[in-house]
Amino acid sequence: GINRPISNANVWVWANGMRTASAPMLKRFPALPAMASVAGLTQWNIWSLLVGIASFVITLLPSHLRPDMIFSGISDYKDTRRVHQVVFHEAGHWSHALQAGSWYWTNLFVAEVTNGFFFGGPYGDGTQPTQNVADHIALVEGWGSLTEGYIMHAHYGGMFRTAFSGSWRTNAKTYLDQFDMNRVPMTRTVRTIDDWLLHGLFHDCVDENESGNGRFIDGQTGAFINSIDDNVYVFDTRELYPIFRYLTSDVWDACDFGNKFVRGYAYDYQDINDLFQSYGFNCVDYNPPPPTPRPTPVPTPFRPPTRIKVPDGDCIICE
Repeated sequence: GINRPISNANVWVWANGMRTASAPMLKRFPALPAMASVAGLTQWNIWSLLVGIASFVITLLPSHLRPDMIFSGISDYKDTRRVHQVVFHEAGHWSHALQAGSWYWTNLFVAEVTNGFFFGGPYGDGTQPTQNVADHIALVEGWGSLTEGYIMHAHYGGMFRTAFSGSWRTNAKTYLDQFDMNRVPMTRTVRTIDDWLLHGLFHDCVDENESGNGRFIDGQTGAFINSIDDNVYVFDTRELYPIFRYLTSDVWDACDFGNKFVRGYAYDYQDINDLFQSYGFNCVDYNPPPPTPRPTPVPTPFRPPTRIKVPDGDCIICE
């Protein structure tokens, strides 16, 4: 269902350094100057935040040699499955970036760089650097986390809690069924599958299991707010297509996605509305038009046949 696979990408890999991974798409979209302009930083500032190395070299490097994906600290993973899991996450970003376009991806990267510069991490707390921008991060990173989990499930049957740390989960989809959505800001220090990103919501849009035990909880205290109401099942043999088809250049957050998704699968509009509301999103608005009444057939008026006399006395009956 993802029709934009990785092809002709520049991938930079370091064995050592901080364990980080990103998909800046700097070859595919020569947007480093735009990123710096939007962020109000220099190009080398952006580069140093991406790779953790301050260097002016990036401004001298031709755009066709700049990285689309960056992986560092690979030697610390100690398990090939962990390497694959982080690659699958960034692969999801590659496909999304190609479909959504350069300006969309520039804004996403500026948002994450801004969070890294001012708030100590690319994701922030779900409200940083602003709520609108944080909602964009939640959608993009939610898609990356979904592809990471689903591809790990297809290849290995399970996944790690995160690619960087945590124990092995023997069924990735069952793990996603346990997703707890946090109301932002999320300041709790204990991090498990629960988050404020949208991978749980995306999973519930396409999973066959309608009896998951996910919850909507407070991101500061962990207090229960409500259960996730998952009665949505959109069948498609292309498992992720119902999500990916709507990750376009005009879909920046959960509300944008939900309003496209509910129109695409209007036969299940009430369950979709209920699902989004249980995740804390009351912005999905779809009122299906009333069914068009079947027109009453108008009977054809009776027309008696015309009798025409001919010389031999017979009649020819004409309509």
